[in-house]
Amino acid sequence: MGDAVNPDLTSGGVVLTSLDGVEWSPVASGLPGLATVTYGKGVFVAAGTAFVATSADGIAWAPSPFDSPRRLFGIAYGDDRFVITGGHGSIFTSSDGVEWTSRNSGVSGVTFLRGVAHGGGLFVAVGDEYDTAAKSSVSTIITSPNGADWTVQHSGESQSLSDVAYGGGTFVVIGQNERTDENGNVGSAVPVALTSRDGTEWETVEVAGDLWLRGVTYRPAT
Repeated sequence: MGDAVNPDLTSGGVVLTSLDGVEWSPVASGLPGLATVTYGKGVFVAAGTAFVATSADGIAWAPSPFDSPRRLFGIAYGDDRFVITGGHGSIFTSSDGVEWTSRNSGVSGVTFLRGVAHGGGLFVAVGDEYDTAAKSSVSTIITSPNGADWTVQHSGESQSLSDVAYGGGTFVVIGQNERTDENGNVGSAVPVALTSRDGTEWETVEVAGDLWLRGVTYRPAT
């Protein structure tokens, strides 16, 4: 999933499908720009800027009625429901990927929730809030047992969090520990990972290398 610039300078959705993860085929989806996709209850659900679509096979896509201007960043499926996170602290839930309900995330309107995952009976959403006084981003982690009721668990660190995954009984969050100058410009960013087994207590570990971490996933041991 992704997007490309059309000749008229609008953004068009890019969908590629593969049976083996090696050979990929483009799909003429007709969708606008897309940011994230997941699978659950027999359907693929994709989201972008104020847009959600579903597909049973990844090829034929149908738009879902979705009434919000927010930019959408992350989507997860768990406990028989889909959860989408986005800009301005927005969260939406759905039982079928078609009809969506807006939820109160409990965070401010300048928070961008960039990733969400489900595991161990818990949804975890991560992102960052722009601190206008400090002129920098501070991390935000919120949790929910059902996708509807959310609690702020971790915030206030000078970190910009990008994504979260669950596996082996542990949530792993990745992002950057940003260092800004007096004007709020990011001078450097050290990659970080945060881990938690319950979504409440978090440990931060700096990751070696000059990297910008964007995504994380888990593969079970074979």
